[in-house]
Amino acid sequence: MYGTVLRKGRNKLEFFNMTKIAFVLLVLSLPGPLALSSPPLDHCGGRLSDDDHMELLELTDTRTLVSYRETPARVRRIAEIFSEAEDRRGLFPSMYVMITEESVRTTSEGYYQHQDLAEQLVEVFARRYFDAFHGYLQGQEIEPQWQEYFRLAQVCSNSPLYVLGTGVNTHLTYDLPLTLLHIGADGDFEDDFMKFGDVLVKQTQQSTDLLESQQGVDAYGFFNGFALGPILDKIAGEQFTARMIFQQVRANAWLDFERLQSDTLWLRRSSEARWSRRQKMLKLLP
Repeated sequence: MYGTVLRKGRNKLEFFNMTKIAFVLLVLSLPGPLALSSPPLDHCGGRLSDDDHMELLELTDTRTLVSYRETPARVRRIAEIFSEAEDRRGLFPSMYVMITEESVRTTSEGYYQHQDLAEQLVEVFARRYFDAFHGYLQGQEIEPQWQEYFRLAQVCSNSPLYVLGTGVNTHLTYDLPLTLLHIGADGDFEDDFMKFGDVLVKQTQQSTDLLESQQGVDAYGFFNGFALGPILDKIAGEQFTARMIFQQVRANAWLDFERLQSDTLWLRRSSEARWSRRQKMLKLLP
């Protein structure tokens, strides 16, 4: 099965390869001040009260999470707490709100062929963020990828988009393959998995609007290919670039999920290596 899915993954990636290369080259070649317009926040460390801390512990306690339908309300409240505290650790949840809401809406409406796996995907995926955050709040050892996000968020000299990108990279590159493994996904679920990407890409504008409202960060270019995005969209159609980015990441996540089942050590560590490579690119953001 691994070889078959690997070939399918390669075929799906062929559509994106040329535009992906062009996108990466453009981002890496843009001068910092011209590439992005989001300045660092004045206060990046946050001012969480003891009550905030206790509420965050409750919101991230997955022992009380009984349904995937509960995840959007928890993520939204987490984002609100960080926004009110002017804390950049809220960059990721502010972006994640609309994603979880749309995931739950389409899943609850029976949008996917494999309903049970779709429900598990939404819940287990969110649980990975909640569990990491909960452990962090308690000073426990957590996955180094999530630890890096929280560390970067409290260093004021880091670009907000670098911090946000680290959260997105961790959740999609590291968490997503492990989630697929955890729920016992198989090849029959791949179409539904990619369908999630087509659904969620439509939330890009709403996600970036909420992020700007709560954290004061303009991330529209980050999710839409910066200066190259409008050019590609004009040629290939509306939201082509955003879809290309989303589906490229998801196709790689599926591939890494398959590699997690390999007997070869370096293949099982594919998502970790991919996370590290993407972090090097994100670090170039001003």
